[in-house]
Amino acid sequence: MTTTVETPVVSTVVSQSSTTALSFPISQPKLFSRKRMPISAEEGILDPNTAKYPLELEAIKNEMRQFYTETDPSKRKFSSLIGYMAPEDMDDYLRIKARQAKVKPKLDCESEKLSKEGFAKRLEFYLTKDKQIEEFAQVLEKEKADQKKKLRKQLLAFIMKAKFYPAEEQQFEEWPLVALKNEAERIQKVKNDPAKKKTAPNWSKYKRLIADLTAEYKRKKRELVDANIDTAEAISKWPRQQTDEAYERLKSRKTAESRAAQKREHMLKLEQ
Repeated sequence: MTTTVETPVVSTVVSQSSTTALSFPISQPKLFSRKRMPISAEEGILDPNTAKYPLELEAIKNEMRQFYTETDPSKRKFSSLIGYMAPEDMDDYLRIKARQAKVKPKLDCESEKLSKEGFAKRLEFYLTKDKQIEEFAQVLEKEKADQKKKLRKQLLAFIMKAKFYPAEEQQFEEWPLVALKNEAERIQKVKNDPAKKKTAPNWSKYKRLIADLTAEYKRKKRELVDANIDTAEAISKWPRQQTDEAYERLKSRKTAESRAAQKREHMLKLEQ
C-alpha cells in the first residue's frame, strides 16, 4: 500500500452541513466487479477539504454518506483516501480510517521531527478523530434503518388502502421491502389502466421466494462467519446487499487461493 504525505493538522474548523437528507435505494441489489486500485490524486478531488483533512469528521461526512446514497461503488469518490484502496463498504472504510489514524502520526513524526512524547500525543489525537468517525458511521446506520422502517410502513399503508383483493396486513409481514415496493407499483398500474385485470398477488410464489432467500442468506452468512470475515453477531445484522458483496469477495478470494495452490502443486511436480 502506498501513502502520500499530508499536511499535519492539529485543529481545524471545517463547516459543512451534517443534516443532508439520506435516500436509500430499495431496488434489487447489484453486484459490481471492478479491479481495486489505489486511489490516485489524478482521479479528481471531490472536496478539497476532504483531501486536506482526511480524519476531520466534518470534512468527510458527505464522503461517508455515499455508501447509502450511491449504489454503484465505481461512482463513489474518496478524496480522503488518496493512496489507499477504494473501500467496498462502510466496514472496509472504517478499517482504512483506523489504519490511516495510525499511519498519519508516523508521517508527522518524520516531517516534524517529533519527540516520543510528541508522537504519542499526535497518535492519541488521531485515534480520537477515528473514534468520532466510527460513531458517525453508527448514526448513519441508524438513520438508514429508521428510514427503511418508515418506508415499509408507508408502503404497507398504501397497499392496504388501495388493494382490490381481500388481504390482511399480517400476510405482508415477511415480505422484503423490494417486494412491497413492486406490489405497490403493480396496484397503481392496475388502477391507472382499467383494461388490466385486478388480481391478488401470487401468495405461494412469494412464500416460496422468501423461504428460499432466507435459507440462501443463512448459508452465505454461515460461510462468511466460518471464513472469519467478521463476528457472527456482526454478520447477522448485515443487510442483503452487504452480505452479497462480502460473499462475492469471499468467492473471489477462494478462487484465487485455489488457483495459487494448483500452481504451487504444478511447480512441485515439475521440480521432481
